[in-house]
Amino acid sequence: MASTAGKGPGIVINSRTGTGAVRVAPRAKKAQAAVEVLDPSGSIIQIRMTPSELRLLAATLMKVAVHLEANQSEEEITQP
Repeated sequence: MASTAGKGPGIVINSRTGTGAVRVAPRAKKAQAAVEVLDPSGSIIQIRMTPSELRLLAATLMKVAVHLEANQSEEEITQP
């Protein structure tokens, strides 16, 4: 499958662990965005999402980030 993200406004986030990347960009002539997950071998999985689905994804990602940061802070406090 050819990539459709990256044409116009959007974002590319490369994993610091070297496990892949995520790209998000609006789709032309559609009220959707293309969310692409790329693995290290170059395979692309594309998910088309509506604005409400993107908002839900963004809110959920924020919750996960806050949870991970809280756990990291807890571990730093409990370690001598």
